[in-house]
Amino acid sequence: MPATYIPEDASRSAVRVDVSPRTLEAAEISPKAHARPWRFAVHSQWFWYSLASCLCWTGWALTARLGAAQMPATTMEFVSTCGFLLVTVVVLATRRRAARDRRGGAYALVSGILLGLGGTALYEAYRIGHNTSVVTATTSLYPIVTVACAVIVLRERLSWIQVVGVVFAVIAILALSV
Repeated sequence: MPATYIPEDASRSAVRVDVSPRTLEAAEISPKAHARPWRFAVHSQWFWYSLASCLCWTGWALTARLGAAQMPATTMEFVSTCGFLLVTVVVLATRRRAARDRRGGAYALVSGILLGLGGTALYEAYRIGHNTSVVTATTSLYPIVTVACAVIVLRERLSWIQVVGVVFAVIAILALSV
């Protein structure tokens, strides 16, 4: 059974994450963890899921641009939802037990609505936009807004190196948009 790791600075409402004993040992060695935090990230499941998400979303953006040139944004959103439902069916079929949390379900529903509305707007931007890279770079500003909301609403803290990273991300996105 994997161990549970909760960072010391985590709030009481932190989500427990199952990690392997090897990852837990790496996390408990604070000098190494602080000296080379990227090594801890590479050994963490969240890092690989994030990388998989990045690769899938890259493919999604490219195919969304190609599809949006062929059909209206609302139709594109409807058809892409079928793919989303296919993934949902597979996830539900392979899940061990059903989680029943009304509050979490409400957040998931609102998240899905926002995802659908955002997707429709993106498909329309791809359809009428002249340059996929500019549209994608502009819509890629959402992580910056998410970081700001996480700091303000969720009271999460950023280290100075993370703030520098956000600044460089904004500069990169603006440079791509020109």
